[in-house]
Amino acid sequence: RVTETETSCFSFTSFELIVNEIPPLQSGDPNLVCDENNDGLAEFFLPFIEDSIIDDAEGFSFTYFETETDAQNNENP
Repeated sequence: RVTETETSCFSFTSFELIVNEIPPLQSGDPNLVCDENNDGLAEFFLPFIEDSIIDDAEGFSFTYFETETDAQNNENP
C-alpha cells in the first residue's frame, strides 16, 4: 500500500525496497570536555566530533535536536 500523505489517497502496488547497511559506530576514545566552573555542565559543539562518531562521516547527514521529543517527531532541528 502506498499512501499520498497530503490527500490520504492510496493504492496497492509492488515495489523494491533497498536497505543500506548501517555503518559501525566508532568505539575509540571518548570525547572529553572540561567543566571549567565545576557546575556539572559543559558544552560540546557536536559538528566538530561527527568524524569520531562514524569512521567516514562524508555522505552522511547529521541533525541535532534540543529534546528527545523533538527528535522523535522530527521537529525543530
